[in-house]
Amino acid sequence: MARRQTIADGLHRTAQRLPAKTAIVCGSTRWSYAEFNALVSRLAAVLQRIYIGSSNVITAKPTPDNLLPLLEQHQITSFFAPPTVWIALLRSPLFDAGNLSHLTKGYYRASIMPVAVLQELASRLPAVRLWNLYGQTEIAPLATMLAPVDHLRKPGSCGKAVLNVETQVVNDAMQDVAVGELGEIVHRSPHLMLDQCQGYIG
Repeated sequence: MARRQTIADGLHRTAQRLPAKTAIVCGSTRWSYAEFNALVSRLAAVLQRIYIGSSNVITAKPTPDNLLPLLEQHQITSFFAPPTVWIALLRSPLFDAGNLSHLTKGYYRASIMPVAVLQELASRLPAVRLWNLYGQTEIAPLATMLAPVDHLRKPGSCGKAVLNVETQVVNDAMQDVAVGELGEIVHRSPHLMLDQCQGYIG
């Protein structure tokens, strides 16, 4: 597969070589190359939303007492959080008191969502369609996506490869395994960071 070097590739290589070196200074705030590389990865989802003209609400306090009022006050339609935060929202005594009727899209990544929690979300937030986003920072950072239609049909799945990503499940010799056989998931993509094993990463 042809490889294309991007700014993100260069930033990642510099972060590996000089992780503690200062990359950005803004007033009294300093970011090292390692910190800036992590920040750029996290901003990917926000930048996509800004590109299409949507408003974004960003908070440093991902707790139910902060998030639930924000979701209601700003009539948020699309919400991204790791499973631990979704679970905390469901367990909060504030959950049923709030109005989340505007919320129609939910996204999660960082770990799998327990099947019982998926079922509870479907029951308590029936208008919300969920997407499971799977990937690593090295693949900038999305590799596969489980669409809403497949959440209860294929619980625990990481979904299908996204645009411009090849995904395989292989054995130790990097050969495809049969359906139902255990193996390691590997990806190839033009936006995969350089210097990985022949374009693949597990």
